[in-house]
Amino acid sequence: MALTPLQHERGVVRRHTQRFLDNLTRREFLAISGMALGGLALLGSKVFAGDDGLDLPIERPRRQRPEDLWVPSDEQRAEPEPEDPPTFYNEVIPAEHSIIYVLDRSLSMDTNIGPGIDPEGMLIRRGTRFARAISELKASIRSLPRRFRFNIVVYHCELQAWQQHMVDACDDNKSDAYRWLSTSVWPAGATGTGVAVSYALQEEDNHDVVLLTDGAPNCGVDSGTDLEMMARHRRMIRDSNRYNARVHVFGIDAYADFLAFCVGVASDTGGSYYGVR
Repeated sequence: MALTPLQHERGVVRRHTQRFLDNLTRREFLAISGMALGGLALLGSKVFAGDDGLDLPIERPRRQRPEDLWVPSDEQRAEPEPEDPPTFYNEVIPAEHSIIYVLDRSLSMDTNIGPGIDPEGMLIRRGTRFARAISELKASIRSLPRRFRFNIVVYHCELQAWQQHMVDACDDNKSDAYRWLSTSVWPAGATGTGVAVSYALQEEDNHDVVLLTDGAPNCGVDSGTDLEMMARHRRMIRDSNRYNARVHVFGIDAYADFLAFCVGVASDTGGSYYGVR
């Protein structure tokens, strides 16, 4: 069958092209291919992709300008403060921004409870109630976020406050509190719980008090029977709570009437009671 002029021309071009390619060395072929692809990229050409009619632009990469870069603000760079609430004797205290610890240091707190392990994993050879209480208190203070404020009150028949008012829970203040607890307080005397808790409740900006005690109150109010004295201390705490703070009570080996006193103080203020050893 005779070829049309167009078919004849295409055949001639194909034969010449094939002969040209056959005579190329591998290096020449690669060089020509690279030049072709480079020219295609420089021209910003579009390559047809598949039968769906999609064309994908091949563009020269653009150098990123400084104004195009995302730079975090100071607030975004700042590490967030931990939001976990503080704990005491492994119990979560639902405080939001401040806390005052009230610690019984009466002579009964020197009762030996045997050796044990403190919250830091250290062995306590002569474990007393007071030694464990101090260890647990330090661990609780350590858990306070920096945004918290705190204070410590210890008591027997008299009370002793670490600071006149609450202070920030920064590292320096925490370290000072640890030193004070280790060198300035020890068990002695009887138990004036109501007076100490009432003192802590005078802090207007605080809404959570943690009380740790190991015995029924027996000083600081008019004398009477054990039940009468506990009732007077409980009433003193209730009447002093003008700012509606919660008192979370930790009773050491509490039972009978003393247990009822601890639970009652917590219930009166909307706090919680925890039995500990």
